[in-house]
Amino acid sequence: MVIGFEQVLYAKSDRTYVTFHLANGKKHITTQSLQYYQSLLPENILFRVHISYLVNIKHIKGLSSWRGGLITLKGGSEIPITYRRKAAFSKILEGQDRQ
Repeated sequence: MVIGFEQVLYAKSDRTYVTFHLANGKKHITTQSLQYYQSLLPENILFRVHISYLVNIKHIKGLSSWRGGLITLKGGSEIPITYRRKAAFSKILEGQDRQ
C-alpha cells in the first residue's frame, strides 16, 4: 500500500511496529522502523519530535510548553515533543510560517 505523505498526521513506533495515523481517521501498520521512514523525507515534511513519533508539519495546529512540550494536530491528537528537539522543531515551524 502506498500512502502519500500529505495524508499522514503522525507515525508512532511501539518497538516492533510503526502505526501511521491518517487524516481520514484510518491507521496503517508496518514493520519498518521509524528511522527508516524518517530517512525517506526531509525534516520540513515529517519531523521526529520524540523517540517514538514523527509528525507531519503540515498538520500542526499548535505547540504548548506543558511538560517539555505537546504538539496539537489538526485532528485533535496531542503528541509529546522532547526538550532536545523543541528548538529545531520551532525553527522548522518558523520556516513554514514564511511560506
